[in-house]
Amino acid sequence: MKFVKLAAVTAITAGLVGGTIVASAAEETRSLDTEGTVDFREADDDNNETIDPEPGPEEEITIPGTQQGAFALAYVGNYDFGTRPNSALNQSYNAAAWWFDIDPDSEEYGNPEWPEGEEPDYINVYDGTAARAHFAQVRDLRSDLTGWNLALKQAGQFKSGDKELKGAKITFQNGVAQNTSGEVPNVNNNPFTIEPEESRVIMSTKSNDEGFGLSSVMWGVKADLTLDKDVTGGLSNPSVQLSVPGSTRTSAGEAYKTTLEWTLQSGPENIVEDEDNI
Repeated sequence: MKFVKLAAVTAITAGLVGGTIVASAAEETRSLDTEGTVDFREADDDNNETIDPEPGPEEEITIPGTQQGAFALAYVGNYDFGTRPNSALNQSYNAAAWWFDIDPDSEEYGNPEWPEGEEPDYINVYDGTAARAHFAQVRDLRSDLTGWNLALKQAGQFKSGDKELKGAKITFQNGVAQNTSGEVPNVNNNPFTIEPEESRVIMSTKSNDEGFGLSSVMWGVKADLTLDKDVTGGLSNPSVQLSVPGSTRTSAGEAYKTTLEWTLQSGPENIVEDEDNI
């Protein structure tokens, strides 16, 4: 470049000496294309990716994965309906909200500080946690998608030893789905109630070529969580409730338990297109 400039000046000078102005040499542009390449392989067997289903505006949480792999139950959790007083009347008990660690390294949400006593109920500034409404999350990172559905079954009635919580039912409502790739799945049976030995499809892809990424169905939102002194953490979710008939005898000091079975099935034959006929 220095040589080109020098030659141009020399030409002009020579032209001036002879009484004529000579134009500078024409600019020259040369180009060459190169190639950028990236290849992808199947997701690692130990992939444990999850995502906060309701981040911001104040905070983002970290969610510990419950199952590893490219096609897996990224997150499902336990449901605690608290410690409730005996009652002779029909009762509905909210499930305790889930609490997770706030991500201090979040790039999108800055974890602001609030004046004492002014933070939202779903933020615990003392231990750095935040509450969420209940959700289930599916991970599908397969290259060859086949569609899938997620089903929930209550294995048996709530029991404490040989004592049974007769007539008790769990209801899920206000379900909303999301997906990181924009391939939002169906929310099936919304609302729905599960009973012992009964299985319900609760979320499914809309076709056999959708569902890539992380898909979540969330029952309720954090802003609707309610103060509840009878549950751990002090907040409960009115979108997930356990109903117990007043005719059912309950025993103080007894912990009644059941098992919730979450089943993720792949394949076109497991896609549920009509959510009203499940």
